[in-house]
Amino acid sequence: MRFLINDLIIYDANLKILMNVNFEEDPVELTPGSVAILLDFFISHPHVVWSKTEIGEQAFANSPYSGSESNVNKSLSLLRRSFRDAGEDSGIISTMPSLGVVFNASVRAYEADVSPLPIQTISLKRNLNRPLFLTALAGMAVIILCFSVMKYKKPTECILITRGDPVLFHKLTENITDMKNCRAPGVIINGVQKTSENRKNHSLLAKCDDSSRSCLNFITK
Repeated sequence: MRFLINDLIIYDANLKILMNVNFEEDPVELTPGSVAILLDFFISHPHVVWSKTEIGEQAFANSPYSGSESNVNKSLSLLRRSFRDAGEDSGIISTMPSLGVVFNASVRAYEADVSPLPIQTISLKRNLNRPLFLTALAGMAVIILCFSVMKYKKPTECILITRGDPVLFHKLTENITDMKNCRAPGVIINGVQKTSENRKNHSLLAKCDDSSRSCLNFITK
């Protein structure tokens, strides 16, 4: 089961990870297990004020983790940090003096968009760590290029593989002449990512021409 929190953070309850919708390739693991148990509890009871004693008794009642106040405090601290690491800095978990703790978030079930894609656009899902990002895209370009040579034989526009932000992609390519001269069975890869104070972004644009059998890469940091 996956949940979308504050329309920004994806929580995978099976894998026990948080992912920013803009950086799904860079998940934050919830460890130790008490952190994920606490988040599961909060998701079931958003906007409810709980004392730390109540959290210890109810959230950890049927788990191997202690419901002591020290463990509750530790789990709360780690959960807050995990949200910050994922890019959510809005004080999603608040402490109300003399009352308790409240999970201030909108939560809904989240399902990835699986609707059919236009024939000229291929959207690929990826679950890679950031250090492998550029290497994976380069390898992917070679594979798609070989596939395109076999499948697309008519002189039409270049195939676009989009994994980044389409608006930022068009802004970035407006003044890049090489991106406007691509023809099938060539491939253009959109790997442009939104900027964030919490991430060091590396965006990649790549044009792979059938005629040259090589890729022209544009990398921004």
